[in-house]
Amino acid sequence: MTAIANHAQQLAAAGWEIFPLRGKAPLFKTAHPQGDPLWGVCKGTCGRIGHGVLDATSDAETVRQWWRQNPTANIGGRVPKGVAVLDVDPRSGGADNMTALVREHGRLPSTLTVISGRGDGGRHFYLRCPDRPLSGAGLGSGLDLKTHAGYCVLPPSIHPDTGHPYRMQDGPRRPERMPDWLLTLLTPQAPPQRPPAKVVTIGAGPGIADRYSAEASWNDVLGAHGWRCAGGDGDSDGSRWLHPAATSSVSATVRHGLLFVYSPNTPLPVTESGNPVGLTRFRAYALLTHHGDMSAAAKTLLGRVAA
Repeated sequence: MTAIANHAQQLAAAGWEIFPLRGKAPLFKTAHPQGDPLWGVCKGTCGRIGHGVLDATSDAETVRQWWRQNPTANIGGRVPKGVAVLDVDPRSGGADNMTALVREHGRLPSTLTVISGRGDGGRHFYLRCPDRPLSGAGLGSGLDLKTHAGYCVLPPSIHPDTGHPYRMQDGPRRPERMPDWLLTLLTPQAPPQRPPAKVVTIGAGPGIADRYSAEASWNDVLGAHGWRCAGGDGDSDGSRWLHPAATSSVSATVRHGLLFVYSPNTPLPVTESGNPVGLTRFRAYALLTHHGDMSAAAKTLLGRVAA
């Protein structure tokens, strides 16, 4: 039994929900490739493996079989409920931004911390927090937030670029309470209350919201805010998008013409297992450009039409 396989069993026995990785990506190919009737619909309830983080389990026999068949696979650990992980990526300015936050607000508590095998000082800080929506949009570049919808690479997995292991930092082996200042920073601000928007139409044609969603491209919506397409043509099913400060391989995907966001580090709502959130182009435009004010977004678009 390899050290990684042995550690995987120990983690499962301790209650961690884990699954095998190839490098930093899920080992198992998707259970529902494009064209499968369950593609983009199944949330891991079909009984097959290949659903990414939704495959994660603490079942001892399942974990034993996975690593018996794949003894050198890395370990992906789903972030536990009630825990958030602050991912610091020095390559993207995360160390400097973390230093600035600490200087302004104070240090993080000594908590469960994983050191990246990249060897550049990257770290994952595990912190207990209320089980409620959080957003890392205001953290700055190089600082990413991972919640129960995501996963982290766990020790002693091997970094695919350096061949060095991830390891636990000396100190606590359990997450400590998130400081109030960080919880406040991560709590999304509710948009201001405004009177209900009237239905806006152009002549006898469709509403401006429907017209915009039908005629605009996702690049029109996201490109102006620094997002970039990471796969596909940007609009067809399966296209992948990355937000400006992304440290993972995908921030959002397009399915059935809608945008499903996986990163909590944007102003857009996150889609999670059991709570899928698909955004139309108009709604995403309103959230990114007008803080979710649909009426203001419609007026702006009507002004463009009139011009």
